Amino acid sequence: MGRLRPGMDQATPEFLSIYGTLFLAGSMAAARAEDRGTTQAFLGEADQAARRLGSDANHVWTAFGPTNVAIHRVATAAELGDMQIAADLGPQIDTSGLPTERRTRHNLEVARALSAHNQMDEALAKILEAESWAPEQV
Repeated sequence: MGRLRPGMDQATPEFLSIYGTLFLAGSMAAARAEDRGTTQAFLGEADQAARRLGSDANHVWTAFGPTNVAIHRVATAAELGDMQIAADLGPQIDTSGLPTERRTRHNLEVARALSAHNQMDEALAKILEAESWAPEQV
């Protein structure tokens, strides 16, 4: 990622979106490897890029912005086994401005966290909502 950092000085919205999305992907990989430090560092880099971007957008089909960073905070928490954090944060995120596939994936992640805390009715509601948007993904 160090090779991309010099481009941040004159970053376009497209550059910020790609840069941030790479860190989001890296945060998920780090979480799957149970590397909390790298997960948090990568989320921090993505968050900085999202703040510079200033709003949610879909430049270069990335769906990158502050909301996607928030979604990844939930997904990485769940991946690291922090289901209470995921269950607390997930339902608070307004994904209505994102592409359907991102909204659907988030709902499924929140449902997983809720079901881990035996909140079955809430989890089922998230799954059914996701299914109404994208039955082929559910």
